[in-house]
Amino acid sequence: MQPGASGECPDIDHEEPHDRVVITEEIDAPEASGPSGSAFALRHPVFAYLFGDMIRGFYVVGCLGLDLFAPVQLRLWFPGMDAVVLPPVVAAILVLAYGEWRLYWRLWPGSRGQSAVKNRRPWR
Repeated sequence: MQPGASGECPDIDHEEPHDRVVITEEIDAPEASGPSGSAFALRHPVFAYLFGDMIRGFYVVGCLGLDLFAPVQLRLWFPGMDAVVLPPVVAAILVLAYGEWRLYWRLWPGSRGQSAVKNRRPWR
């Protein structure tokens, strides 16, 4: 008599091999070449997704604020001395903007040259 044929519990040793389900879990690691390819983004993808663009936006807005309001503040500190203050301020702002640009690409190297794909046609 077969186990389980008369209503009794089947013996686990006599089960057919095709009755077993093997569950495997594979996690594909995302490529580290994207805009959030840092080690932090790989360990915490939710935080990188939620706050990555926000931090980048804060950096850009902060740089624009510094570049725009620093000359105004210097002009208020030295009223009437535009001929003396203006040339070094212009040179300093250009150097500052170049440094901000270089730091931006150093902090977010993968954000250059990405394109949005819409209907399988790249749009830039």
